[in-house]
Amino acid sequence: MKKPTIDRRFWLTTALCAALLAVPPLAVQARDRQYDAALPRPEVTGVMTDEQRLDPTVSALYKQQVLSNNGYSIGEENSHKYTQMQGKLRQTYRRGLLSDEQLDYLLALVDSTQAAEEAGAEDYYHTGLNYCTVHTDEAGIEHLELANCSASAEDIASPDVAVQLDNYLYISYLPNNGPILQLCVNSDDMPEDDVDPATLMERFTSQLNLTIPGEWEQDSDTVYFNRAADLTASNYHTAGQWNLMVQLGVLE
Repeated sequence: MKKPTIDRRFWLTTALCAALLAVPPLAVQARDRQYDAALPRPEVTGVMTDEQRLDPTVSALYKQQVLSNNGYSIGEENSHKYTQMQGKLRQTYRRGLLSDEQLDYLLALVDSTQAAEEAGAEDYYHTGLNYCTVHTDEAGIEHLELANCSASAEDIASPDVAVQLDNYLYISYLPNNGPILQLCVNSDDMPEDDVDPATLMERFTSQLNLTIPGEWEQDSDTVYFNRAADLTASNYHTAGQWNLMVQLGVLE
């Protein structure tokens, strides 16, 4: 009986097909290596390390400084903006950055602002005085902003009355339940903190979830800095103004 054999052309064809199938993955790998090698580093003072570039919080802050030019080039209205603001406030509370009384006060402020905006939607004099907006900047940082004014229509219409906002609320954060980067409240009626400033700062820096090795150092009860991440976190609290914020740059 003749021993079965496989035509050599079969092996050549098989080898050729395997080579063709390997081309797309190899091309993708080569492209990815090219992209990795060509990743631009933000043009800021100093050198951005690989650890800084890979950390989501630090990377977003660097990109924001480089790309946004101190402004926000991407704006987006959201029909659920008030609900989003309430949800972010509750998340802020769960992270220990707001007291029970502060949360209740701010949630009530959101409700009253929404009611005032809806009531004045058709009123020329009230337009733009009570509002809530949400937008994302080029660096991917999301921003919620709320303004509240209790002035009457008569005062607003009068040229002799200087109308001012009664309350202002601003929150910036990374999406997908990311860290809160800034929480600012301007209001004379904002309840006082129920924790000491140092504890508040520890909670704020902890929720930033930095992946860069290095400890936060305490400059004062209200200012911390992390030299490895090149970040400064501060708690500014004076009459009618309350602001938690993290930003690029360390104290010298």
